[in-house]
Amino acid sequence: MRKFNICVASICFLFVASAYAEAGDELSPTEIELKKEAEVFALETCKNANCEFIVSKTGNTMRTNPAPLIAYGNKLAGFGKWTAENSSINILIVKDIENLRRILDAYRSAKFKFAGIWAMSPVDQPDEACKAIQMFRQKSLVRGATFYQPYALKLAEAIRPGLDCKVDGVTVRGLETNEFLRYLFGVMREVIEGGQPPATVDEHITRLKKYTTDKSPFWSQQGH
Repeated sequence: MRKFNICVASICFLFVASAYAEAGDELSPTEIELKKEAEVFALETCKNANCEFIVSKTGNTMRTNPAPLIAYGNKLAGFGKWTAENSSINILIVKDIENLRRILDAYRSAKFKFAGIWAMSPVDQPDEACKAIQMFRQKSLVRGATFYQPYALKLAEAIRPGLDCKVDGVTVRGLETNEFLRYLFGVMREVIEGGQPPATVDEHITRLKKYTTDKSPFWSQQGH
């Protein structure tokens, strides 16, 4: 198996994949072409569907997987842009179910892949994020990582809707920047390596603690 890097701020996580060469100083012409093809396809897809493709400038110069992470829902548009600007992953912002269906079908037909989906429901439609995640699972060519973004601040309350969706991670509010990104990319790494979604609130908390520290203000706020 060959390796590629996904980097977050000053932290690089080593991922495993079959389509990428060993990490090095410069991209090969083939790798540059793969990234360009993925970018052109995403931009063309967004001409026919209501989506926005945000290229990571950091990731564009490194041996990273060009497959984007979908940020689903109006509320995640700003977070999605910030994530692309501050890490090495490309982000595809999608705001409604019908356009998500068009995009997933287009990617599947062209045999392009996604890194995963990160979804948040509108306030007045609390089940929409789960519907988006379920649709992603049905149509994605690979088992991408799935994330639920809650409104709730209390940990157990925030995690429970993610259990209903059977997600790999719940991007709880209150994490510091580097903690959030470590968690996001750490969970994606676990999925690539065959990890399964946590089945209980406690299992989600255990996974979250792997990528944060005991001294994090987040845990003191939560009373842990």
